[in-house]
Amino acid sequence: MEDTTDPVRKADYYHEHGMWKESEAILLELVRRNPDDFDAYYRLGCLQEELLEYNQACTYFLSALQLQPDNFNVLYKLAGIAMLVGHLDDAADYYRRCLAINEGSLRANYNMGLICYRRNDWLGAAKYFSIAAELGDDYPDIWYMLGMSLKAIGRWQQAEESMRKAVEVSPDRAEIHFHLGDILLHLQQFEAAEKFFQNSVKIAPENPQYWLGLGRLYFQWGKNDLAREKLQTVMEIDKNNDTAQLLLKSLNGQQVTRMPGELLASMFNQCSESFDSYMVNELKYSLPKQLRDAVSTCCRKLDQPQQFDWVLDLGCGTGLASEQFMPVSKTMVGVDISPGMIEQAKAKNIYQKLVCGDLLQVMDSAVHKYNLVLAADVFIYIGDLEKTFSAVSRHTVPGAWFAFSIECGEGEADYILNRSGVFAHSPAYIARLAARCGFEVTLEKLSENQNFPNVMIYVLRKS
Repeated sequence: MEDTTDPVRKADYYHEHGMWKESEAILLELVRRNPDDFDAYYRLGCLQEELLEYNQACTYFLSALQLQPDNFNVLYKLAGIAMLVGHLDDAADYYRRCLAINEGSLRANYNMGLICYRRNDWLGAAKYFSIAAELGDDYPDIWYMLGMSLKAIGRWQQAEESMRKAVEVSPDRAEIHFHLGDILLHLQQFEAAEKFFQNSVKIAPENPQYWLGLGRLYFQWGKNDLAREKLQTVMEIDKNNDTAQLLLKSLNGQQVTRMPGELLASMFNQCSESFDSYMVNELKYSLPKQLRDAVSTCCRKLDQPQQFDWVLDLGCGTGLASEQFMPVSKTMVGVDISPGMIEQAKAKNIYQKLVCGDLLQVMDSAVHKYNLVLAADVFIYIGDLEKTFSAVSRHTVPGAWFAFSIECGEGEADYILNRSGVFAHSPAYIARLAARCGFEVTLEKLSENQNFPNVMIYVLRKS
């Protein structure tokens, strides 16, 4: 070691050479002599951080912060530790303070994006990742995470652009190829999607998700033999894959009556926190209002009051449909299979009761009879609706309303699992079920939302 009487240089030398105790002893002596020694506190924090002693590191960094409240480096260190140990609120607060000092910090913007992403705040994530991308466009994770955020909020064209840049910067990452393929599949660019899905399985052939991407592509593309082959590969790797089982049954001519509950719960849990923002702001989702207007039209047509004592919202999600009916409803009960969606609905204080579970099981345990039953965009996940209609009939009073939507199927089949992986029903099937279960079709009309073509709105009245 260079001969020096400077204790800070000695401490730094010991630190750099892994002599932690010696470095710590010098720094502690410095703060003992001078409790206002910012540099000593900061170095002690860095030392404890390297030793993974995060609580002690935070103690020293906070002491440094008291001396220099606007020090970017200290705030950044505290933010990083908070993020590492899962204290996202604290991390976000520190990163915001960092950005107030230096809004051009690539890493602070990027990490704020990560926090938003972990919270399922896709819009916030896209905002911060976009800023980070402008500050450092050769950084692959920024483009990848920006693409993932844009994909989550349905900005497919922008997501494609970001993910293509991520591929250019980091061509050997299978997950980037996969998600670019998935984006292109949504955009129905089948040949381009095929290329990137194939790249993903070449890089990571052990991952069933990547083979499933190819299987879904060929299923939607109508290349049934290839779809069957890739989906069987998925099952060889993951024999319990619900999606692969569902699509294989459809390809093999087996009757598929509904989506597996576990699959639906998982799917909607992932998007529950951003669901309203995505559906309303991005897709201009208006089906709940259209259902409300349809029920109002029917009530006026038959000179019936637009007040409902008991309302059951099947597949209530975050409560978008019930929000429309709240002014005319006394008691509202919501049912959904996704715990995440139930939590979002609970926060709105719309419902007097919320139940997480299977629709049929919940209805069969109901003690009340309802005046109005809603099912907005629910039946696309259920093929065979006979048990559902029968249960609604059993648990409604005479004169009750049943308002719902379906995706219209083509051909003579009662229902099919279509190429997009959801169920479509024929109007003739709905009319038959309605008559069989004691309902009269009062209104039947196509949805007005161009983002949701082939959606039919129904209002039935119980005899």
